Amino acid sequence: MRGGRYRAEGPEAEYEPGSRGRVLRNRLRVRSVREMAARESAALVAATQRMIDDTRWTSGSPRTTCGACTVSGWEGSMSGPASIAR
Repeated sequence: MRGGRYRAEGPEAEYEPGSRGRVLRNRLRVRSVREMAARESAALVAATQRMIDDTRWTSGSPRTTCGACTVSGWEGSMSGPASIAR
């Protein structure tokens, strides 16, 4: 952040040549803000997918059981919290 209340020094404050001071120096030599944003988004999606693929899901995992259904008496209930009103 240029001119903000925090001032970085050294390599953290260097910008990629040709980026008009808008893209921090990087190994890929990306100079375009749009290209950097696209690459960062793609990397985030890939990392998230790897994390999901590497996670062992069990019957008690949030992916298979909603938090409200773990309250006493609701385990395995297909109607979940809606059964309170009945």
